[in-house]
Amino acid sequence: KEKIVRYNGAEYFNTSRVKPITPRDGKGKWGDGFPFIAEWLEHMLGKTQLKHELAWLSYAYVNAYAGDPKRGHAHFLVGPPNCGKTLYNTVLLGGLFGGHVKASEYLVGKTTFNDYLFESGLWTVDDEAPTAGVGQHTSFTAKIKEFVANEEFVVSGKFRKSGRVSWKGRLSISLNNDPISMRLLPDLNMSICDKVVVFMCRSGFKFSADVRDKVDKELSSFAGYLMKHKIPKNLRSSRFGVKEYMDSEVSKLAAVDS
Repeated sequence: KEKIVRYNGAEYFNTSRVKPITPRDGKGKWGDGFPFIAEWLEHMLGKTQLKHELAWLSYAYVNAYAGDPKRGHAHFLVGPPNCGKTLYNTVLLGGLFGGHVKASEYLVGKTTFNDYLFESGLWTVDDEAPTAGVGQHTSFTAKIKEFVANEEFVVSGKFRKSGRVSWKGRLSISLNNDPISMRLLPDLNMSICDKVVVFMCRSGFKFSADVRDKVDKELSSFAGYLMKHKIPKNLRSSRFGVKEYMDSEVSKLAAVDS
């Protein structure tokens, strides 16, 4: 939050206007002030997955809001069309973290320029076409690993000198659960399982035409819940704050596809 940022022996004027949403003070009770969001997430993720999701999300949001972001797992939402994956990425997560930026072109190798990505605290990829070949998929997986493990990145812009930047945002990728779309999952054999949280989303929730307005109205109350949420001891980890997670159904589908 400082106006002057010191990095690698130099001083920079902080011009960023990206800020996580301001939380609304509440009792810290699930669903208090955000009944629609609570009902939606319970349906889409189920109780077991929801515990892991709230652990991942609260750790990311609380530290970001404090102005001291921490490294964290890459986040994957797998499920059938129209189950709310993209809405969750762009409206709910995007709203919490002060906006989002589409990172698909860089991650799947369509461009090497990435300077615009570091102006946002949340990168999203929504139902992007999977990488075509083995080489591209290996490169995609390597970028996911780099994203999670590092906090210093090479920044490259068109007609601009490359440089380095410290960045500890989040990446959330949504994909359908058909065999072709599942190829957008990183190679789970490349020692990456400890760097991801992967959830299976359930369809059938009925969304109304004003769903975005509902989420927007409840988001600050949901943020207030995240501020008071206590991560269970069995879900904590010293490296990335919370433990990795892989839904068993997604794991089976990925194994069949490979």
